[in-house]
Amino acid sequence: MGRGPARAIELHDDEEGRRYVIEVNLDITEQHRAEQALREREALLQAIIDNAPMFIHAKDLAGRYTLANRRTMEIFDKPAQAMMGKTDRELFPAPVADRNEETDRRVLEAREPLHTEELLPTADGLREIVSVKFALFSAE
Repeated sequence: MGRGPARAIELHDDEEGRRYVIEVNLDITEQHRAEQALREREALLQAIIDNAPMFIHAKDLAGRYTLANRRTMEIFDKPAQAMMGKTDRELFPAPVADRNEETDRRVLEAREPLHTEELLPTADGLREIVSVKFALFSAE
């Protein structure tokens, strides 16, 4: 059911000249409660992710960033709006993008977590990191 105000339709009875108003109301209280609960859970998850000391990010199947925590943005010195919707190729030098795309492919094909050691260029220079990548699959 859609949101919005109740709709009223005025009808006329031509023979008697009477008027009728039909009003249809939709109680969306539970929908609003569910939406509020979802917003609260999303805010909680984002707060947990943002306060983690490691950098955490997620990408869609096309390799576009869909989530990045505060530490990710700090280490790469990029605000969220500069990362969201972008691919590694748009954000990093070609060798880094190539390696990231290759490990992303391996994770998707193996359907198992991948632990690797990598060198990443950051705002402070090269950093040696341990990376854990895993894919999230839906029921489909």
